[in-house]
Amino acid sequence: DPGGRTYNAYRLTEDWTESGSTWNSRDTGIPWTTAGGVWTTEDSASSTVPPTAGQWMSWDVTGIVKDWMENGQPNYGFIIRDPNDGVAGIDAAARFYTREWSTIDERPVLKIDWVPAAAPVGGYLVPTNKLAVLAPYLALVGLIAVVSVISVQRKRT
Repeated sequence: DPGGRTYNAYRLTEDWTESGSTWNSRDTGIPWTTAGGVWTTEDSASSTVPPTAGQWMSWDVTGIVKDWMENGQPNYGFIIRDPNDGVAGIDAAARFYTREWSTIDERPVLKIDWVPAAAPVGGYLVPTNKLAVLAPYLALVGLIAVVSVISVQRKRT
């Protein structure tokens, strides 16, 4: 039973495709630099596996998204892993529902909490293209919003 174990969300550092990625390849015929994916531990987020199945887990990935938006890091998404993956004698793995899961309410979600931007007083405005990395998740009208908390949530099977 993986209950009580910690899983981390890391920022991926290599591009990949959903339809072509496997443990060994990031796309059909294109291997990962390291099998299983390539990521950085910088600004990672952690969450503890609940003691029973059917419970939600949440990772605060605000630091990763800020890296995309403010530090120019490319948005290749997240990878969620057990930091003890591959350690001899540790084999209990948590399983998570995917976005294809038949029960819609149990699919993973990206939750974004934001605060409307205050009217500018002097200074300058941040260009809206900085939010392009979140385009699939945000529809902005008018002034830029300030993202305060972003979390990835998945339900344990």
